[in-house]
Amino acid sequence: MQMCKENIIGRPCDQCKAGYYLFPYCDSCECDVSGTTAEICDQVSAECFCKKHVVGPHCDFCREGSFNLQAANDEGCTECFCFGQTTRCTSSQLIKVSLIEMKDWEVVGINTIPKLNVTFLNLTVENVDENENIIGVDFSYFNVSESTAYFSAPADYLGKKTNIIWWLPKLHYLLCYWTTRFCS
Repeated sequence: MQMCKENIIGRPCDQCKAGYYLFPYCDSCECDVSGTTAEICDQVSAECFCKKHVVGPHCDFCREGSFNLQAANDEGCTECFCFGQTTRCTSSQLIKVSLIEMKDWEVVGINTIPKLNVTFLNLTVENVDENENIIGVDFSYFNVSESTAYFSAPADYLGKKTNIIWWLPKLHYLLCYWTTRFCS
């Protein structure tokens, strides 16, 4: 087996390896491999071969409408998902965490006249099944013709957690009415 010079490949050592050009000198194309295809660059001109959502002479910028240049991303960058509001987006420094807190929920009434007024209703929120994160409220003594009841989330859900509503993986609820003490 023949040993080729640095950055040269092929059985007879007759071409530059990916990312290099101008055989037999095989100089670096100076492309950002995070943003290039597997071939990296043209072996004659050193032009970088950018992935679908990547631009720039070195394939080191995300195309408008995309963000987060990643080597593991087959398209280079991720398309923006800004609900049609903008085509310019950037990666966030926030992290994703799972939040399942079923303690300290409250049932409240809301009045908006003359200004926003939240009142706590005298209803108890109970953990029905802690393994399934299920809570329940007995509305049998609540007069629905006088007020509307709302669930108020505990403090863990409040603050700058804008993705909490948009990306809930599943939110299930069951409303039951029964004449006996059992819900089916």
